[in-house]
Formats: sequence, C-alpha cells, structure tokens
Amino acid sequence: MAFNPPPAILQRVLRFKALKHEQGGKLSLWGTPGVLNTNITESYLQRLIGKVYGEKECMSVFYTLGVFQGRDAFRMISKNFGYAETFHDKKKLLEFQTGQSVVVGRGDFSWERMDFEKNIFVAKGASPHAEEYRKLFGVQKVPVDHFLRGVTAAFIEETIKKKVFCVEKRCVANGNEYCELVTKPVDSWDKNDRDFTEQSIKEMPGLKELGARK
Repeated sequence: MAFNPPPAILQRVLRFKALKHEQGGKLSLWGTPGVLNTNITESYLQRLIGKVYGEKECMSVFYTLGVFQGRDAFRMISKNFGYAETFHDKKKLLEFQTGQSVVVGRGDFSWERMDFEKNIFVAKGASPHAEEYRKLFGVQKVPVDHFLRGVTAAFIEETIKKKVFCVEKRCVANGNEYCELVTKPVDSWDKNDRDFTEQSIKEMPGLKELGARK
C-alpha cells in the first residue's frame, strides 16, 4: 500500500506545534482560542434548529457561519505563512487552504475541478458530519453539509476575489458514497437549477449588526 503523506497544512501544524493546550483549560490553534466538539453534538444542534425555526433558517445560519469560519481561517493561515503573497499559483493556494478540513476533522476533500477561467470548482470527499447525521436520523432527502458549503465558498472567494455560492450536489447523508460540492460565482448559477434553488439561503446579520465590539 502506497504511503499518502498528510496535507501540507497538517504537516505544518505538527511541525510548529500550532495546536496547544494553555493555562485555564484553553485550547488554541495558532494562538486562536477554540474548542473540540463531537459530530453528534453538531448534528443534534443542526436538527434542533431546523425543527424549531425551520429548515431554510437552519441552512442559512450554518452556511453563514461556515463562510465566517472559512474566511477567518483563510486569513489566519495566510497571515501565519504569507501564502497570500508568496503563492502566485492559485491552485496551490486553494489546495493548501482546503487541507484545513483534515486538521479540524471535516473530512479529506480533493478537487475534482479547479477552473480559474470559468470559475467553476468541484470538490469531492466524505463528510464526517454527514456520516454522523445519517447514523442519527437516517437517510435524508436533502444535503446536510451547510457549514462545509459556507467554508468552501469562503476559501474560493478569498482566492478569486469574487462572490460565489456553493451547492452540495451529492451528500453522504442522502445515501451517496461521497459528498460533492460545486462552487461558482453567484451570477453564473442557473436560477432554475433545483439544487441552487433548494439550497439558497436567507441574508443573515454580520458581527457588527449583532453588536460585536470588533
């Protein structure tokens, strides 16, 4: 069996001991505080919000949260390693950043298509969240990786500097063998595309609108 080295970003996390436990019971990644959570907890939270407030609201919240997380993580990594300035090859930049999904347990995704001329991006992998969601609640009729869609959209937006939208065309929670994420600029989507229509989101307030001090 051939040896598959871990993603470059994970190698750097291990080499530089970027994941640390600090005094006061704190956990940080490159100095940014965080927590470890279980997939079952996130699946329960997503199901709970969908049941209480509606599926569209749930989808919108998780997608928006994913965009926030993805944008913050992308900029954090770029700041620590300077890739935004040193990588002229956008393909390598995007591949490096996508390796974050392995670091945080979101799954090992690979790019099936990276078309920087037409700005069409297709990622494929198995989402641990979707796997857990299916175990808990059975096979679903619609995809469940709304957070991951948002993260993916943010990575691509930061790379190509255009507003995009990510749709999950296949999902493990729907009984598929893998998840497939398709991302394109918002104005490039066919508004009659069923997946685009069903997975569209409502506008959510940003940090400042919620009263954040920074």
